[in-house]
Amino acid sequence: MTGTVRPSMRKRMSPPLLTLQGIHLTFGVTPLLDGADLQVGEGERLCLVGRNGSGKSTLMKVAAGLVEADLPAFGRALGCVRGSRARPY
Repeated sequence: MTGTVRPSMRKRMSPPLLTLQGIHLTFGVTPLLDGADLQVGEGERLCLVGRNGSGKSTLMKVAAGLVEADLPAFGRALGCVRGSRARPY
């Protein structure tokens, strides 16, 4: 291989557009999200599968900034990082 990078390799090497790390969310006493992680790269498609009430829509609302995640007990900063190329909603 020469020094050029194939287009398919460029896509894999680009930084993720969205990263969620260690997301915790509790409604009342029931934990809905317990350390959820999600990473979405450019050109990737996402499919969330789960039972009703398992937190699929809530995870997307956290990613969109519509719902604020809980702070974990051990105090580690958690959150959502959107890539610089992310388009507004």
